[in-house]
Amino acid sequence: MTKIQTVLSCLLVLCAPLTAQEAEPPDPTLLMPTAEQVRGWAPAAEPGVYEPENLFEYIDGAAE
Repeated sequence: MTKIQTVLSCLLVLCAPLTAQEAEPPDPTLLMPTAEQVRGWAPAAEPGVYEPENLFEYIDGAAE
């Protein structure tokens, strides 16, 4: 390989993950199974989603 090919290959490898990122992250509640998918199981409550804005409230002020 020439130096130019090596540099271009490295740039391609380093820049590829940048194009694969989604604008909006997927909904994490979609990762939980439903009661229909697992026989005999039912969730005890709705899944909770905690983000930087509400994590402080969830763990009662110990997020720092």
